[in-house]
This record gives sequence, structure tokens and C-alpha cells, in this order.
Amino acid sequence: MENIINQYLVLVGGWKVVTILVLIVVDTLLGVSLAIKNKEFAWSKIADFLNTSVLMMFGGYLVLGIVGLAEVSLQAAVPAALAVIDAKLIADIINKLKSFGLSISEKAG
Repeated sequence: MENIINQYLVLVGGWKVVTILVLIVVDTLLGVSLAIKNKEFAWSKIADFLNTSVLMMFGGYLVLGIVGLAEVSLQAAVPAALAVIDAKLIADIINKLKSFGLSISEKAG
């Protein structure tokens, strides 16, 4: 049993989980700040955000790790899912920063 837990932690744990959680926290704080700035803050919206971002993205990532353990051919989907989740959260953060009036270039390289 300990071997399975270690395999799971290697597959989804460490910096991968920390990255998602940090991006979720930053996105949440920016969203709350923006809502307060625009006088649109409502506690119920935090629950909606946690339902979508935390439960769907983070929970889905963790469940995909379990599926990857059960079916080895799906393990490649775990880092791909991490990249998609991180990209989505980064895009959300950039959009919120733009809403604060920050000028952010969309050119890469």
C-alpha cells in the first residue's frame, strides 16, 4: 500500500500540487480584490469559485492521478492536465491584472 501511495505522490505531488494551489490562491485573492474594487463582492461567489476552480480543476487533477495509477498508458495525461490547468489559471490571473489597469503584453518571446 505504501508503494502505491509513493507512486501517486510522484505522479501528482510535490511542486505540481504546490503550483496549482499557489495559482488558485493568487487567482482567488485577485478576484476578491477586483470584486471589492468594483463593489461587486458577494460571499456566495467565493463558494462558486471554490466549486469550479478548486473542486473541478484541483480535484480533477488528483482523480486523474488515481486513474493514471490504474492505467499506466494514461499517466502521460497527468502532466498534460497540469499544463492545461496552470495555463487556464495564469490566463485568469492575467485578465484580472488587466482589469486592475496593468498593461501586460500578450506577445511571447
